[in-house]
Amino acid sequence: MKLVTIILIIAILFTMGSAMLALVREPSASGKLVKRLTIRVGLSIFLFLSLIVGQSLGWLHH
Repeated sequence: MKLVTIILIIAILFTMGSAMLALVREPSASGKLVKRLTIRVGLSIFLFLSLIVGQSLGWLHH
């Protein structure tokens, strides 16, 4: 579970950086920006839900 969490956090940071670069390089290309931010939001929601499920199933320990 730790590995999955770390991979998801890295993917979230990567898509955030990618969206920032798309905004800086091509301010008029809002389609790319929206797509990349949508992916980031989806990954964040998936990470949040997987942490809740992992905690409720006992996969995560303090």
